[in-house]
Amino acid sequence: MYPYDVALIQSPCQVVRRLDERDELIKKNIKRISELAGFAANRVGEIKLAVTGEYSLFGQFRPRSLEEWIEMALPIPNFATDLLAEAAVKSQIYLTGHFLERHPEFPNLYFNSTVLIDPRGRIILTYRKHNGPNNLNTSYTGPGDVYRRFVEVFGEDAFFPVADTPIGRIGIMVCGDLQYPEVTRALALKGAEIVLHPTAEIYRRSHAGWEAMRVARAAENKVYLLSCTTAAFLGTDRPEFGYRGRSQIISPDGDMLAIVDGPGEAVISAAVDIDRLRWRKTRVTASGHSYNPTVLCRADLYAREYQRAISWPTGAFADKPLRSTKDCQEIAAEIIARQIAAGRLKRPSEAGDERPE
Repeated sequence: MYPYDVALIQSPCQVVRRLDERDELIKKNIKRISELAGFAANRVGEIKLAVTGEYSLFGQFRPRSLEEWIEMALPIPNFATDLLAEAAVKSQIYLTGHFLERHPEFPNLYFNSTVLIDPRGRIILTYRKHNGPNNLNTSYTGPGDVYRRFVEVFGEDAFFPVADTPIGRIGIMVCGDLQYPEVTRALALKGAEIVLHPTAEIYRRSHAGWEAMRVARAAENKVYLLSCTTAAFLGTDRPEFGYRGRSQIISPDGDMLAIVDGPGEAVISAAVDIDRLRWRKTRVTASGHSYNPTVLCRADLYAREYQRAISWPTGAFADKPLRSTKDCQEIAAEIIARQIAAGRLKRPSEAGDERPE
């Protein structure tokens, strides 16, 4: 396989605020994504894979009740995946699309989902975000929170799906999944060579941690990381430059191959070399530090510590739906109390207790 170019489409999004405007605004957002994909193909040449940002079709708008979120969500496939398929076929690329997804087998919840569409217009991968419900700021449900039913409907491979394509083995994680190295490692253990990372990251006082995690996830798993954010959310009280951009393509060594150094609409590209990656990961060298981390991963050893951990429970919302962040906060408080009781977490000093929230 010869090296080929990939692109990140840091596109703006007209935010869907009401159900009656949803379809029209999503069509506008896809139209712009399609235009930018065409620009990338014309400007750079033959691009085989393009990634879009999290919420790049719907945008973000709160507050909403769980019922309102579910009503706003779409099943997969839908009219928008059809339009994205047309764009993928037109430009002959693999193309992602991010959705709030409702599913008939899960009537009381919705998922944060990303699809990958191939150049023939087929959905070949659907990934449902794991980490978001338990970071205390969302109401969509993670697959692990309805573990048993999720396995019944989709099968165990659907937790960390990897698509075997002519351009490489591709996996997806979304936004906050980056903070949990287990997600990328699980994809790498299943053979992922490219990990796509649709994301939407607001301005903070410091982004050093997120920047370091991006590089670490690529380097520690020897995968290409394609991290694409949404340029702006338009039509709400959010500032146009409230989201920081910084879409970036990172090599399996952690090298920055391309970056959008700021917010706003942009397209970037870089070359990936899957054959060279495969050559490196299938060698056993007599010396040096060129290695395949999935070979040296002590999975059985680490699994024992995970089994003993006091942490977020599997099936947390199997019996009743996640309705609001308050539900997550209650579980988090209970876990902290158990960690303190077990001596694994210490309370701050009395002086620390007086610090303002």
